[in-house]
Amino acid sequence: MAELAVPMAPTERMAPSEPMAPSEPGWGPWRGSPVVDLASPILSVVATPDGVWVGGLGGVARVAPVPTACVRPLTCVAALCVVEGWLVAGGAEGLARHRLGDPADAWAAAQVQGGAAPVSALVALDDDVVLAATLGDGVLRSTDRGRTFVPASFGLTDTEVSALVVVPGGGVLAGTPTGVFLSTNLGRAWRGCPGVDAPVAAFTTASTTSGDGLVAGLETGGTLGSVDGGRTWSPLGGLPAPVTTLATTADGTLLAGTVARGLWCSVDRGASWRPAGASADTESVHCLARDADAVYAGTDDGLVMRRETPHAAPAAEGPEAPEGTGRHWAPVAAPPTHDLDRLLSWCDRPLLAGSRSGLVHLGVDGGWEQVRGAPFPLTAVAVTPEDALVASGPDGLFLLPPAPVGAPAEGAGWTRVLPGSAGEVGCITFGAGGEGWAAPARRGDELLRTSDGGRSWQPLRAPFGTLPAAALACVDSVLVAATLDRRRGLATVWVSDDGGLGWRQEATAETEWPVVGLASASAAAGPLANAETPGRAGLSLGRMLFVRDADGRWSRLRAFPTGIRAMTAGPAGLAVLTEDGLWLLPAIADAAEGTEADSWIRVEGVEPASAYDLAARGDDLLVLRAGGSVWSRNRRRRG
Repeated sequence: MAELAVPMAPTERMAPSEPMAPSEPGWGPWRGSPVVDLASPILSVVATPDGVWVGGLGGVARVAPVPTACVRPLTCVAALCVVEGWLVAGGAEGLARHRLGDPADAWAAAQVQGGAAPVSALVALDDDVVLAATLGDGVLRSTDRGRTFVPASFGLTDTEVSALVVVPGGGVLAGTPTGVFLSTNLGRAWRGCPGVDAPVAAFTTASTTSGDGLVAGLETGGTLGSVDGGRTWSPLGGLPAPVTTLATTADGTLLAGTVARGLWCSVDRGASWRPAGASADTESVHCLARDADAVYAGTDDGLVMRRETPHAAPAAEGPEAPEGTGRHWAPVAAPPTHDLDRLLSWCDRPLLAGSRSGLVHLGVDGGWEQVRGAPFPLTAVAVTPEDALVASGPDGLFLLPPAPVGAPAEGAGWTRVLPGSAGEVGCITFGAGGEGWAAPARRGDELLRTSDGGRSWQPLRAPFGTLPAAALACVDSVLVAATLDRRRGLATVWVSDDGGLGWRQEATAETEWPVVGLASASAAAGPLANAETPGRAGLSLGRMLFVRDADGRWSRLRAFPTGIRAMTAGPAGLAVLTEDGLWLLPAIADAAEGTEADSWIRVEGVEPASAYDLAARGDDLLVLRAGGSVWSRNRRRRG
């Protein structure tokens, strides 16, 4: 076993001996597809001095006053808050922050000590303190405006925390599946509040006859009220569906978002509830927020807004209610925040994939079509040599035959080939002749193998232990897998020469950049191939790109100081997407005269912050951009 003993520090710089050509000879202009018109759920919303920001499945976007494209510091961004000029976001991968006033794509990941659970809620306190609720690691606490977080769960008896709220007059409340907890020392320690044994999903402050009070929304659909800072609670009115979010408007009206039953309101401090809009029974509401002028609600289909009427008595809610009352909600144009972040080529046209947005295919008429019937949530997808689709989710592994030319991608032909957890995989790869492999999404002691293009699968033993494969690729009958221990920052490379029957651990590397990628290339793709060995594996570990020699040794091809996010290889060469650009290592036959064979070209015209993935389709280089558009560029062959 070899150790790839190379530094992975952010300050690493490229060796000066690695030349870069300043131009892009032999390539045509960029061509762009339409943006995918796909409903994007809004999971979080916050009003800031910099405008209104929203979080969704695919990241964060500013809606107003000037909309900006979705950027991806995190995915499934369920929480946003503002603290002393910083916007802090919480999502599936942890936490990140953005200085208000900086470019919208300028985000930095927060340093989190001892936690990796998704973030469900955020609240800003005094003295630069931010608290983050997580679904598994309790409460995290920051004293430096969201730059670093440490565990702060002393006294909590449940580490799944779904809601946080600042108590009027001092203190913080945390809602969990087993009740409510109170902190009176800025989140350092917690104690349980008696009388609540139901799962709490949301809080809001509310005015009562006794002064400022609190309302809690339950996953059972009930609501509770407190007039003593959350120490004791009493039942209020019920709702017809689980509560997801709560807010109080300027006129004292309570608003409650629910699962699949829309938005509800109460004008009697929660004693009774009624629909708050025309679409109240049609969709889920995920979040609520307000500023001086409006109340915002994030729904399954996007963002809606209601103009505020400050200091007015609660308005009537009849069908003829004027603008400004609870029934007049208007949609707000927001940048797409879907999670379509993977790019493939299917039936010679782009295919986009997202864990929760599913599959979208570019049709022959130039418009995007949803591939219906795909597994949800989607854990992996691949295209077979026969142009069939293999896709996986919690319900198993599914196969879809190639779509006839001109036919819509309806997905009616999906067949489940491996049911249940046995078919839930995280990586799929195919070699020649219909042979393919799939790695389970949650463990590393097994692989699946097919020899008939994905129609049937057989299990194989694998030596990866508890770590599932983070990358899997077949290169000229050599199977290469990589695992990534995120807590230790350690990547391990495994190789099999006999189709996955036997494995050897071939290399390890320490990396703080949690991206592992594999690509293979044809005989034209420069250092990844030559006439004697027509296929080679290119491996990215953090900031380093390696190539596997013919004798099985890994050697460094190049260092990218800002980290490798995606790569692809094809007849045109090897393309690598980093945090600061798109780079191309041309095929030997296409190298510009007077340049070295290993000269890298910086590809102009692509903003790296708005690029998510790469793919090769014949002589075309494809780039998936934020919002769901695909740019393509064709290599002009010489001669």
